[in-house]
Amino acid sequence: MCQGEGKKAEEAPSSQDGSSASASSTASPSSKELASSDVVMVKSGPEEQNQLLGGMCIFVYVGIWIGSMFTPPVLYFLWRAGWMVPFWFIILLALSAYTPIWKPNRRLTDLISHGPRYFKDFSLVYEHVPNPKEDGPTLLCVSPHGVFTMGWGQLFSRKTRELSSFTFCFASAMVWNPFFRILCLLFGKIATVSKENVTGLMRKGENIAICIGGFEEATITCLNTHRIFIQNRKGFIKYALQYGYSLQQAYVFGENDCYFNAQGFWPLRLKLNSFGIPAVTPIGNLLFPLMPRNDHKGIHVVVGKPFKVPKIENPSAEEIDRWHQRYIEEMKGLFNRHKERAGHGDKELEIW
Repeated sequence: MCQGEGKKAEEAPSSQDGSSASASSTASPSSKELASSDVVMVKSGPEEQNQLLGGMCIFVYVGIWIGSMFTPPVLYFLWRAGWMVPFWFIILLALSAYTPIWKPNRRLTDLISHGPRYFKDFSLVYEHVPNPKEDGPTLLCVSPHGVFTMGWGQLFSRKTRELSSFTFCFASAMVWNPFFRILCLLFGKIATVSKENVTGLMRKGENIAICIGGFEEATITCLNTHRIFIQNRKGFIKYALQYGYSLQQAYVFGENDCYFNAQGFWPLRLKLNSFGIPAVTPIGNLLFPLMPRNDHKGIHVVVGKPFKVPKIENPSAEEIDRWHQRYIEEMKGLFNRHKERAGHGDKELEIW
């Protein structure tokens, strides 16, 4: 895999004021070329593709995610069959997930970082590499969620590098699932995405990463269509205003093309999401449907420049709405600036 750690794009004229992207950037034309200030952190192409190695890494990631959900019936089967050695081994391993014995492992993150080689193309590009000392407390907002969050997983694997100061927040069901928890702890510090945890981290001024759209965004995933679930998701804006955070956005091109997902029945499926149930119907690789498709244009993760919101202890509904709209316009701008380079120049971003 070609890793261009900290490699900047070729020099090009920069803007006169040097300011970060604003709402007006939504109308900016997309380009096949990177801006001079963009940093290509990771890049791989067809010549680096290794479906076996990359597929093994993704299989571990997806396999532990799915397999963890079947732990209770497996334990019941082992107990009924009288196979007590594997029964107690799984019990003890599961209990160890809630002890401090699991520490970040750089070798593991280096191994998992080969996952993108499963795809024909992969890139991770920063318009601004996070710098906690200069940026102040930052909330990294990642979209879209997708079915199995391929882009989020690769950003999480950067926990031992430029994103080491970030606490990645997951759904409570995933954080407390013992085997998925062990996998996450080997990468670094994690937390649930509950209001109590997020505001607790913000009170300490810690950097946080969240997949904003959650299970709802997974549910609306559609091939060849770019969607984010954000229209009525404003809580994170309120918290950012209350604690004076910078918002930094990341968009994952190709996340929507990893799996076929049936469309329709939205009221029922979104209602299931409210109970923490991901209402998706994933069909990926035809030979092994739980593995993602790799016959599309690849995965391209772009991380935008942060924009600061004012600190307002008790923001009004109007102030929240105004900054929420600014967030949407900034996300559209990030999408439009990079969509042509990522091979999606004819697409528009749908706001749900």
